[in-house]
Amino acid sequence: MRTNRLFDTAEAIWSCPSCRRYKKEIGSKRVDGTVLFAVVRHHDHIRDYPPDYFRKRLGKDWARLLEERSPGAWAFIDRIQAFTISFSHTRICQPCNHMEHEAKIITKAPKYFSFPPQAMREFVTIGHATCLSLNRPALKATYSRLLPDYQMRFNVADQFVRNLERGMFWADYSIPRERLRDSAHN
Repeated sequence: MRTNRLFDTAEAIWSCPSCRRYKKEIGSKRVDGTVLFAVVRHHDHIRDYPPDYFRKRLGKDWARLLEERSPGAWAFIDRIQAFTISFSHTRICQPCNHMEHEAKIITKAPKYFSFPPQAMREFVTIGHATCLSLNRPALKATYSRLLPDYQMRFNVADQFVRNLERGMFWADYSIPRERLRDSAHN
């Protein structure tokens, strides 16, 4: 039996928010025959879009360059991420993480699409010996239901990122009147 650090530090009664299995039930047999009990971090990948966008345009030192050009830009990226994610950082079991990866391949989901843990319950089924499997019809229905919401959130993130690239953003949660007046004339 092998474990990882997140498994070892998870609460004794922790259960996966996707499959609802308890720690003692999430073991998966590895190729070498050992059983791995692992918990992994899970986040909405839409939060990766703003950094990827600027990394592609400005290079690996994108954060420093963007901040020099537009002081306060990093705080605005935080706001974009907070506004467009569909779920907060969480932990799920490694088998559910694998199921999400498979689900994204099957559905040909966009790069920044993620299944929230609660939505994964709709298509991840627990079989014999607590092994997981994908229910493809349920997966298709869940993905179809979530995709329009994702597209709306991605469009919002994309618009904010493109505005930020042009220097149009607010440095505080309130939008200064000058900025609103200036952006209306552009």
